[in-house]
Amino acid sequence: MSRSFVNDLGRNYAHENLSGAVFMHEGVAYSLEDISEDCDEFSATNLTTGRCKTFDVDMITGWKMFKYPKLGYRSLSKDVVVWCSRAQSYVRGLNANNLRTAYSNFTYTFSESTGQYNNFNWRDKMRAVLMPVFHTKEDMPKLFAGEIPHVVLNEDVLIELPSSPGDKEVWEVYFRTNLLGSIDASLNITAVDAANRKIIERIVNKYVA
Repeated sequence: MSRSFVNDLGRNYAHENLSGAVFMHEGVAYSLEDISEDCDEFSATNLTTGRCKTFDVDMITGWKMFKYPKLGYRSLSKDVVVWCSRAQSYVRGLNANNLRTAYSNFTYTFSESTGQYNNFNWRDKMRAVLMPVFHTKEDMPKLFAGEIPHVVLNEDVLIELPSSPGDKEVWEVYFRTNLLGSIDASLNITAVDAANRKIIERIVNKYVA
């Protein structure tokens, strides 16, 4: 039997702490399912195909294998964006039980009538967490032209249509889950207060203008 990180931890402790934990391998997202009783191999599910694969346990070299990108905003599709966080948990890494997601205000309102958010399961959300794709300055004209309802500029910054149907000429600006104010297509800023205006100005200067 090979010695490994899992052997050193002990199979039961490793299994209890790592079962369900997600990781990346060769550009593919997986979820660890089981560690063999003799600690020679472990099985993991491909989060894209749903197929299970067996790996040599020596591939688990430490906790760092189960590190994940900074949580926050993720786009699941052109129309759907979620805020991702991790619930307190004694287990290591991220898994289906401790990943928490909440739909943005516009996504929730829009999807109430279309049901689009029901099209995404935890694997879809976890892939978005592990392989984040963010919008860039080049996407802003699409937002202002109404071709897309939101842009996720990084884990912390979301600009999207307002959830209220009244005013479609402005876009709400969020930092993390805080609504800072709004901007229009001419980059005029309406802010909750002076401090938030400064944050929006920095966002506009860095990502938009």
